[in-house]
Amino acid sequence: MLTLIKAFVPNIVFILWFVFSILTIYYSWSNKKHRYIFISASILFYLMTTRPLNQVMMGPLEQYQLPPIDSLEKLEVKQVVILTGGGYENTLKLSSSKLSPGTRARLLGGLELASRLGDDCTIICTGGMPGLPVGEYLGQIVEVVQPERTVYAEAEAMRTIEHPQRIEEFLTDSTLILVTSAFHMPRSMRVFRDAGYNPIPCPVDYKTKELWEWRDFIPSIDFLYVFQSAYTEYLKTILYWFER
Repeated sequence: MLTLIKAFVPNIVFILWFVFSILTIYYSWSNKKHRYIFISASILFYLMTTRPLNQVMMGPLEQYQLPPIDSLEKLEVKQVVILTGGGYENTLKLSSSKLSPGTRARLLGGLELASRLGDDCTIICTGGMPGLPVGEYLGQIVEVVQPERTVYAEAEAMRTIEHPQRIEEFLTDSTLILVTSAFHMPRSMRVFRDAGYNPIPCPVDYKTKELWEWRDFIPSIDFLYVFQSAYTEYLKTILYWFER
């Protein structure tokens, strides 16, 4: 019982949806047309804030998997490229406090993979936001955590399509390992392939999962964020098709 209370009561998204649904039924019941419109909107909002629809949206984007480490060792791939995500502008001294959760996941995945491939594996951090050199923050963290490792960083690439050109001077081979969020991987792979590289995927920060639980059917702001991420990624993929 306590678990149910903890799941429902603090959940502002669930409360708003529940209140909206009740008011919708009450005020639109006498008007058939309005009733169907508002009830449909309530159902859509519910689906956007729970896992089932998010799983459908994210599933096709998160198909890439990292090849076995031993196969990468046989290929002697020694370049790990980390694409940055978002970041925060603040006055805190630690660079890690300026990274969004998705960017932290990419950095951690890139660090672990490079460590497994050996000390001679180079890390290249790329990407930034207006007024926020996120790629440089990643490079600073790598230099502190693994000072013996070669690391390059740039923060001029503001869009996925700009990454290959911005890191061209750092690359010694066309084969590289690409680290980014799983839902961002299909478009990133396509961009690097179109630029003439042979990227190997290392997706991180998965939003989907195989086993569901009852909490996945409770509206949550986290699921709404996942829905927005998937929707935005599909839109950017379509725009890239026209742009390339």
